[in-house]
Amino acid sequence: MALWLAIIHKERPRNLFHLVIGMLAMMLSGVALDSWFYNGLTLTAWNYVRMGIDGHAGGVFLNYPWWYYFAWVVKYAVPVFGIPILLAFGTLLVLRPKSIIVWVTLPFLLLHILLPHKELRFLWPLAELAPWILVLAAEACIARWPGRMEALLQRSIMVPIGIFLMAINVVALSVVALTPAGSGRTRLAAQIRDRWPGEAVHLNYLADERTVWEIRLPSFYLPPGSTHTLASTPCFPFPADARPVELLVAQEPIPLCDFKMDGTWLEVSSALPLWSELLMRMYAWEDARPAWKLYEAVPLEAAGAD
Repeated sequence: MALWLAIIHKERPRNLFHLVIGMLAMMLSGVALDSWFYNGLTLTAWNYVRMGIDGHAGGVFLNYPWWYYFAWVVKYAVPVFGIPILLAFGTLLVLRPKSIIVWVTLPFLLLHILLPHKELRFLWPLAELAPWILVLAAEACIARWPGRMEALLQRSIMVPIGIFLMAINVVALSVVALTPAGSGRTRLAAQIRDRWPGEAVHLNYLADERTVWEIRLPSFYLPPGSTHTLASTPCFPFPADARPVELLVAQEPIPLCDFKMDGTWLEVSSALPLWSELLMRMYAWEDARPAWKLYEAVPLEAAGAD
């Protein structure tokens, strides 16, 4: 942005000086605060860049080809929005190369494209610029091809498209507003609180240390005295007195046990409403996974009666 102000906008040097001083003061304040917190000189921005290149000592980072961000934009913005966003940005590169939107986004994109480790969340600073990119690209096309754009932007064409896009947005907003955040563990916690108010429970997570973080319920969500363990199988003996309440949290369908148990697991709730789970599976494409479910251990007699 500073280069655009200096080269394209021809901003006064005094104003540029003030801008640069403010940016440096912000960056140095961040270094000072981080160094204070970590008890030593800490350059957080540089550490992130180095980690993106070299990886993390505690685990292996996944590396992706340079073009992966473009595929992610199409996938996760959904194609009806992602494809126009990419086309709009390409239009600005060709028709409006001096636009400030190009000067502030292109270096950002190039840096992240060059880094082998890529995550969709790294593009979040650009998310709110997408409507601006679309509008500026449309404006550039209208100025370049006024006749063709007038024919394309007829009411009979744009109204159905607008209704279709609004319907997609309403569905997406409904999922965001009515679906628990993340894996839906808050919904499972609410079910435990309502079904066994104030009663201690024992949660068995059919997961390992690598995946349990997605669904593990924090202790402050649970009744006092509640405990949890990681389970590699749902096939284990239940306590005779059924106290505390024995619960199971699993993501995949529970496998059949190869021995006769004195009880069974009955589904209590899903972490996501069924309609939301179906929509999220459509949204995640090949990365979709089943929703986590909560099961209660009940004696065989009670299960037969139900």
